[in-house]
Amino acid sequence: MMDSGKLLSLCIATNGISEWVFPVLKSIYSQNICEALFEVVVCDNGNNTDFCGQMEKETEKYSNLIYVKTTAERFYNQIETFKLAKGKFIKFVNHRTVMTDGSIQYLLDFARKYENARPTVFFTNGSLKLGEKRIRVTSFDVFVRKLSYFSSWSGGLALWRQDFAGMPADMNYNSLFPHITVLFHEKLKDEYIVDDNAIFQELPTDDTKKGKYNLFHAFAVEYPSVICDLYRGGFITLDTFLEVKNDILKFLADLYWCFVIKKMKSSYDLSNYKNEISVFYSLGALWLQLIKNLGNCETNVKLDAQ
Repeated sequence: MMDSGKLLSLCIATNGISEWVFPVLKSIYSQNICEALFEVVVCDNGNNTDFCGQMEKETEKYSNLIYVKTTAERFYNQIETFKLAKGKFIKFVNHRTVMTDGSIQYLLDFARKYENARPTVFFTNGSLKLGEKRIRVTSFDVFVRKLSYFSSWSGGLALWRQDFAGMPADMNYNSLFPHITVLFHEKLKDEYIVDDNAIFQELPTDDTKKGKYNLFHAFAVEYPSVICDLYRGGFITLDTFLEVKNDILKFLADLYWCFVIKKMKSSYDLSNYKNEISVFYSLGALWLQLIKNLGNCETNVKLDAQ
């Protein structure tokens, strides 16, 4: 692949929801960054013809905007954006999170500073409430522990194109969390970074448009299985596995409160939730955690998925 000369690729995977994507694009281009420095790659696996027409008009306005229709199913669309990206540093942008003022320049500065060392980095966007906004560690185990269950959120993912190019062409990506396959691929790097600076902001969301996947299978079975496999493979310690597993339970209690007890409207498949939860946890443990969450006013559900 020829080098495009661009430093940064902003990658957006979407199923064609106009009220999210176009504000995101506006938040990027309103920052008036030289278009020669970065590109925006939008992959659309939806069937919204109006959205398609609008996007084609947008590509006429900006020389660095690439729009591609894809048949990639569900979250695999994320991987399609990375395959098209030509910037040295790739930042995934969730299609319903607007970039904050100064964030593009921040990412460009990050890329310039670290392009030779190429540390694995994840942007937690203020969620960890760290005193030090950028933490550097030399251990994959500590990196996984610091991220906790936030690693399940695709919006924090960033990667180096050179690292992605080195992944096997036939890589078996996780069907529900393909970004985690990318994030956790490099387990022997010299440096890992957790960046907790706020660089994006979520748009008002309607849970009826977020996806039709089985919610509790995703977060009570599939995601803990990813962390468990890291432990079974000897890449993280038992202490890290148990700590992250416990943090996931806190998140599951929030999901249970919102979608099972309060019955908030959503597009999620909630079937068989009791059995799904019981794979790694017990319903008793979930209820105890829910009581703790409510007592501490910690219920704050954010789902970073298409």
